[in-house]
Amino acid sequence: QFTTGGNLNIALRSPIPNFDVHSEFSPALTSLGPGIIYSRLLRYQSGENLNSPNLLIECELCSSWTQIDPTTIVFYLRPDIRWQNLDPVNGRRLIAQDIIDSYTRQQTLNWPNAPLLENILKMEAPNDLTLKMKLRVPDADFLRSLADGHSKVIAPEVLYSYPNLSDGPNVGSGPWILSEYDKHLFFKFHRNNNYF
Repeated sequence: QFTTGGNLNIALRSPIPNFDVHSEFSPALTSLGPGIIYSRLLRYQSGENLNSPNLLIECELCSSWTQIDPTTIVFYLRPDIRWQNLDPVNGRRLIAQDIIDSYTRQQTLNWPNAPLLENILKMEAPNDLTLKMKLRVPDADFLRSLADGHSKVIAPEVLYSYPNLSDGPNVGSGPWILSEYDKHLFFKFHRNNNYF
């Protein structure tokens, strides 16, 4: 029988020098360390009857998306997404502008994860649950860039209050909350009760 909840403990093979998921490329950070507290707009499918890894893309923060033309995509966000109930976000609802702010920061020139989003020409939020993206050129791989483990969404309250996130704070909208760590040895997480 499957149950939810509990704690997750991860021992590291190598240290994670920087907790900033936008400015650090470390696969250990995105998949084992603090990166697992964050959500993405899209993700790769996983589950009991699927081979992993795979290239099957599904919504995480969105409920659906529509490609209007070769360079315009509209994403419709889930209404039940909440940030973790930690300062400075305190469990508020995630909105489209949060994703715009986060992706704009990820696009910072010369950051290792910026190339994933370099084809975005313009982003706008017609309302809190709608995100519209205009691409520079048609790109068959663009959705894979959004599903990439390095394209995490970080709350603007964190982005603007703490411009250097190399040591946190680590507040996301994912299923795990970081509760204790030693950068060189381990991470401990507990269940996020606000996770959709």
